[in-house]
Amino acid sequence: MNAGIMKIVNIGLIALILLSMMYIPSAIVLTGGKEDHGQHRSRTNTTIQSTVTSSSIFSTTTTTILTQTQERARVLSKSYRVEINASLSYDKAILLAYNVRNVSYPIIEWGIKYNVSIARTILRTGDYFLNLSKREASMNKTTAAVHAVVAAIHYSHAPIIAYPILSISLKQYAQQYNHSFTLVIKCIINKSIELKQILLEAKKIYVEQGYTLPPDFMNKTTYIEQQINSTIKLLEENNTVYAYRQAMRTYHDLVVLYGELIKGVFAEALGINPKEHVSERLLVKKVPVRELDIVLNKLPEHIREKIAEKITNKEHVCWKEFEKTMLKVTSEYREKVKEKIIGNVVGMIVSVIIKASQLQNETGKAIREWRIQNQLMNTIRLRKYVGDLVKNVTKNYNLTGIQLLEKCLQILSERITKTTGVEVDLRHVFDSMIKIHITHHMHKK
Repeated sequence: MNAGIMKIVNIGLIALILLSMMYIPSAIVLTGGKEDHGQHRSRTNTTIQSTVTSSSIFSTTTTTILTQTQERARVLSKSYRVEINASLSYDKAILLAYNVRNVSYPIIEWGIKYNVSIARTILRTGDYFLNLSKREASMNKTTAAVHAVVAAIHYSHAPIIAYPILSISLKQYAQQYNHSFTLVIKCIINKSIELKQILLEAKKIYVEQGYTLPPDFMNKTTYIEQQINSTIKLLEENNTVYAYRQAMRTYHDLVVLYGELIKGVFAEALGINPKEHVSERLLVKKVPVRELDIVLNKLPEHIREKIAEKITNKEHVCWKEFEKTMLKVTSEYREKVKEKIIGNVVGMIVSVIIKASQLQNETGKAIREWRIQNQLMNTIRLRKYVGDLVKNVTKNYNLTGIQLLEKCLQILSERITKTTGVEVDLRHVFDSMIKIHITHHMHKK
């Protein structure tokens, strides 16, 4: 595949994965679990036997006397203190684990088919804690309930499997169909159709287990179907830029919708509104410094350095305090990123206006006339004018990225049209510039 196209695709995938971190409902990630060697690869339909229940709020350290084969769990119990912030009995906790597993299994199975390692890891680790919970039920139902909830949490991360599947599929297309941006978009559409079928299978399991579908689930499914058809139409019209953008967004929407199903299982088990944050109601995790170091090493260097200064040499550091520090630092970093995005948007808009001013048609004449009337022929003044507009739009509409760019181009187009009486759409000019850039890059390669 053309290196330029592959770069565009990779940027799109990274954007989707970042979005998933904000929108896909998942909880704390714990590590550990035994290798399954391929034995756990079917949907579980185990009937949960009735046991003695307790309505108290559990608070436990997952420490038990274990056999040698459970040594890894023993190590984990020294590393984690898990507190359940809900009145969950063992019955409800183990049923939650099975039901989350069942709803998650269609996409896990899809991932295993594509040999996605994270799919096997999610299944293996979830099954490990589920089996540990069942073994401990006769000794300590409180600890067993904790392990069942941890199993459910692991299964809940299943929707993220969709992204490496798309990446693998795009690479396969790249090897088979070289230099074709159109076929890349077709690949995304095909994977969206596949993912929609996986979602509907999960929805069927969800309903069979007696759960009520999340609000607007069917409306969202219908809308996504319309978006798929719209993307196909855009592609037929050779509008590849919009088709690619819409195809990626639709795929992400499917992943988020799958996550809403899983969150619905947690919401009903905990008796909370599906719109609430599950993790805040479910778990508090206290992590040793060793684990915090692992987390820190995963963060960008500029964030890591600031947070590292805040950590003391205590044996355990409260996760909530660490989370607050991380949120503060990342919030400051987010503001810097926001400023950078605004700068990039301003630069792109200024380039569009300058390029459009050079057009020898009605659009070019109108833009030149508008710049003259507003004393914007000077590039510095033009940049300041555009900068003020972008900041106001960011503040008033809470937009960023491509949405911010499109809104600003729309507002400027309306101002130019009002001043000159000539219909101008700077968004079309921008799209033309993108197409020219992509075409030039493909021919160059």
